[in-house]
Amino acid sequence: MATVEPHLTLCLSVIELARIAAARLTVRDAALGFSRLAAPQRTALQAQADRWDDVADDLVRIWRNQPRGAGRQLAAMARSDEELVLFALAAAPQIDRTLGRAYRSLAGVTDLTVGVLLDLAAAALDHRLQLVRLLHGDRALRASGLLELAHRGPAMLDDRVEVSRSAVAALRGETIVPPGPVAAEHAELPGEVAETLEAAVQLPRWSPGQITIVSGPAAERAALLTVRAALDGREVWHVSGPGPDPMAWCRDAALSGVHLDVAAADPRAAFDAMRQSAAWTHASVVISCDDNGLADSSPSGSRLIQTASLRAAAGSGVSGAVPAGRVRTALETLGF
Repeated sequence: MATVEPHLTLCLSVIELARIAAARLTVRDAALGFSRLAAPQRTALQAQADRWDDVADDLVRIWRNQPRGAGRQLAAMARSDEELVLFALAAAPQIDRTLGRAYRSLAGVTDLTVGVLLDLAAAALDHRLQLVRLLHGDRALRASGLLELAHRGPAMLDDRVEVSRSAVAALRGETIVPPGPVAAEHAELPGEVAETLEAAVQLPRWSPGQITIVSGPAAERAALLTVRAALDGREVWHVSGPGPDPMAWCRDAALSGVHLDVAAADPRAAFDAMRQSAAWTHASVVISCDDNGLADSSPSGSRLIQTASLRAAAGSGVSGAVPAGRVRTALETLGF
């Protein structure tokens, strides 16, 4: 029997929850006199609506138990269970066309708005008033770029809600397209070699959500990034500066499970631009730059690694245990 891929199980759970949300809202609208339902319809829809708590709990459990990858990263970025449910309801029409039609039929408007999303997510007014605060610009769903509204700050009920393309791709198990030009690098090491090399090189790991600044000559910076990425078994996206949308870069790098290397002439400005986005998305971000006098005054909250210090501590001969190729060349560049 074929095994169902985890992202398909997740998508089916999202669709089921959204259908129940639509059923529950249909019953509520009929009870308030906004529509009419025949008795058999009301009974059938109410039976679906009564399953909300169980299905919502199942969805959250399935989502948080996803294997390592984009699906589980989405759950981490959404933070709370309620935010995860809000995201699921917003994204559902992107994985099942009939849900988009159901939403439009219930709302009487073409686009998904904050008010419609809240109506789908909660039956009680006091609950909706609590949930709307989770759609503020400084909360996880928008601060991490999973949901987008036209205006900053608080969400208004008639604001249009858009789900980022990257988040939809992550939910559907598709490849995520970077938000701009990128040079991608991927180097692999056999497991036993990586373990030996990790102990010998003593290169600090990049912490998700924390920005690491790597300073030194360009060749040595590139070599350090190659070694660390190979040890982690991750790809690296090399970009020149964070560009106009650092949040999009952090979000997409986090969902793709890659290290994001940002080459910056002014590392302090790049750090300030990317700090909040890296923290919200749990992105693994490296800012690479020339020395720029950072040794005495690196930005607070960052971690500084200087290639000169790594070279000074390098033990010769380590590269001999690594097969010829990009990683071995990088080790030799660093003095190993």
